Amino acid sequence: MTGLIARFMSVALLGPHELGRWQELAIAAGERTNPFLEPWYLQVALSRFDEHGRARLLVAADEDGNWHGLTVCAPSLWLGRMPFANYAGWQHANQFVGTPLMRDGSEDASWQAFLCALDSASATRLGFTLPTVPTDDPAIAALSSYCARTGRRFDVVRRRSRAMLQDDSVPPSAKRLARLASQHRRLDRDHGCRFDVLTEQAHVDRWAEEFLALEQSGWKGKEGSALACDPRTRALFISAMRDGVAAGRLRAHALRIGDRAIAMTTFLVCGGRAYGFKTCYDETFAAFAPGLLLLREVMVTFDRPVAFDSCTTSSNAAIEEMWQDRREIIDVCVAIGRKRRWAFAFSMWLNGLWAAGKRRRASA
Repeated sequence: MTGLIARFMSVALLGPHELGRWQELAIAAGERTNPFLEPWYLQVALSRFDEHGRARLLVAADEDGNWHGLTVCAPSLWLGRMPFANYAGWQHANQFVGTPLMRDGSEDASWQAFLCALDSASATRLGFTLPTVPTDDPAIAALSSYCARTGRRFDVVRRRSRAMLQDDSVPPSAKRLARLASQHRRLDRDHGCRFDVLTEQAHVDRWAEEFLALEQSGWKGKEGSALACDPRTRALFISAMRDGVAAGRLRAHALRIGDRAIAMTTFLVCGGRAYGFKTCYDETFAAFAPGLLLLREVMVTFDRPVAFDSCTTSSNAAIEEMWQDRREIIDVCVAIGRKRRWAFAFSMWLNGLWAAGKRRRASA
């Protein structure tokens, strides 16, 4: 496909027609969509976290106005801790995937349009940085291929992995499963317990408030990092619950003793894919591992997707043990602008030196 043109757009100025185009693109992307960039989620995230209104949608459209690609970016002066004038894929702390929305088959043309627009807009900026993208996503493979063909530098500036569940995943060890079964029996014997699933839109607000209170009662509340500790994250979570359930994108499960939830989890679903969102548990029942009991129940009862990305860090040892597959996540940086490509190459060299030094210090 050729002939796409990309332009920057403010979300605050989008009318019903543009919002319809955006929603249609999210549907057309199918299971490869990024739910964090769909309108039901991103509009609220921008309204709460883009405090200075610097982020813009970058949209690639055809001559009929159909949207084929969408990403969101903002000017930045930093790459990690290194001074580096660039356009960066805009994210906030509760967005776990940065892949652009793209129609199947439009990846190459969308990247060509995106980079042409960024070249024209980047008199003083050296690169376009796209954080938190999975290496197995076709859009990222298309970007790497396009850069290789056109001689444009494409650098991976950070790598990490996170736990993932797939159809052919190696199951947890028999020892772990036996221990969880024993903990479940003891919890049921001592307290009586049941698993619960959110199925009614009318119950969404109650579930959301219950989750916020449960999370805040634990260590995150003590450290001030619980969702309810910040009005912005509280509002984002409630909105994500309401709009995500209404859109068929968000699911919520709970482990209860009577009517009291002692573990809750939420995740986003897109066809055959799923993404972990938020999880919490009652620490007074930690001896029964209620969070892992709930995770085991989701694994058993959920119509397993092609891929379930935990969206956790490697420090979450429990889920790393339960889900033994790994998904590689990278941050990439692509040269933009028609001049000063040498400055981009020099910056990438400096960043590589800094990263190597950090690895040496960590292993010392």
